Amino acid sequence: MNALLTIMAGVSVCLIFIYFSYTSLILLLPPFAGNKNRVSEDDDSELEYVFLIPCLNEEVVIEKTIRSILSLAYTKKMVIVVDDDSSDNTVAIVRQMNLPNVRVIERKKPNAQLGKGESLNYAYTKITKAARRLNKNPNNLILTVIDGDGRPSDNLLTEANRVFRDTAVGAAQARIRITNRRSILPMMQDIEFYSTVAAIQNSREYTESVGLGGNGQF
Repeated sequence: MNALLTIMAGVSVCLIFIYFSYTSLILLLPPFAGNKNRVSEDDDSELEYVFLIPCLNEEVVIEKTIRSILSLAYTKKMVIVVDDDSSDNTVAIVRQMNLPNVRVIERKKPNAQLGKGESLNYAYTKITKAARRLNKNPNNLILTVIDGDGRPSDNLLTEANRVFRDTAVGAAQARIRITNRRSILPMMQDIEFYSTVAAIQNSREYTESVGLGGNGQF
């Protein structure tokens, strides 16, 4: 028994050492330079962006999130709020905005509140059908996922246009910050996203691998 415990302790120490060595290496990597060639950022592009916002009781932040997306300079975009049977005024607030390029998809129990993935898959199915009906070129339609409390950077679509001009690119992940970080949990999430998670995404640039986080993804 003592020998087994000794072996397990040794393995644990090795795994901890490997983990911290791996994390330290990632954090020490310089920002990946990549191809920084700039392209025209706006309406000469044929790309259309559909922002999906999965929501559950986001009445406090939803209007600010929508307006921050619509304020982006690029005009070929629309917002679809996917409400997961909120019990607050999320849907009412969106409808009161009465904006032509904002839509609401409402899910109701028992088909609602089954997880973020279920909401996004449901929205994806409806959008795919609508795109076919409207004869949209699927190669020019870019779905973008942003959480209800998300705020895009001003250059988000400028960078997205640059990336998706390469037809070999099938997905992209933006760096994430938490906006409502006044309390301890959101603040800790923000630190995690902006440090470790951002460093991991940077390391993937070096290895040309892919990792999508479900927020800020294209």
